[in-house]
Amino acid sequence: MVRDVGDVIDLSEHGACIRNSALLAPRSLVTLSLDLMESKAFISATGEVIWSDSVGKHGIHFSDISEESRQRIKQWLFANAISVGINQGRNISPL
Repeated sequence: MVRDVGDVIDLSEHGACIRNSALLAPRSLVTLSLDLMESKAFISATGEVIWSDSVGKHGIHFSDISEESRQRIKQWLFANAISVGINQGRNISPL
């Protein structure tokens, strides 16, 4: 079990890349609890460590996640994609 995820580097409805102070062995199972702050959503998922590197980054594939949590991730990703698009549009100079 991962008590302190540390940083979530990348997230999808199928898995996550995290940075953690503890080295996690590939093929081990971990339980992640994530707070998707902007949406006030909280998700919990169990996943398999697919890869780890020497600086504490780990790729985790969700093997057990509720459909509700999966939908919350998808909604959070969609909202963030829209936010990024809006912010990038503000930085475009007129011709």
